[in-house]
Amino acid sequence: METCNNENESDQECLQQPNNLSSSNTNTDEVKIYKTRWYILFMYCLIAILQNIMWNTWGPIQATARAVYDWDDYVIDLMAAWGCITFCIAMLPFAWIMDVKGTIY
Repeated sequence: METCNNENESDQECLQQPNNLSSSNTNTDEVKIYKTRWYILFMYCLIAILQNIMWNTWGPIQATARAVYDWDDYVIDLMAAWGCITFCIAMLPFAWIMDVKGTIY
């Protein structure tokens, strides 16, 4: 909001004046896109895909694992769920460390 410099104007009149902004004052900064950002995004996606492939291997081999290791169905399900369980447990202390210490020590 524009401030009034005229001492004769009341506060009410000052607040009712339109803000005179010209279109030439708009922000025209350009965003530069680095190839490194795409590389990091690609690597993150690749790691996530490989992690999902690794934890989803227990579904197709459950019959073989049950026969070879003499495991019950809940053990096979638990093996597939360890990735999610570990993330949920480890997320809380690591989130606290990130809040307290930040990304750079």
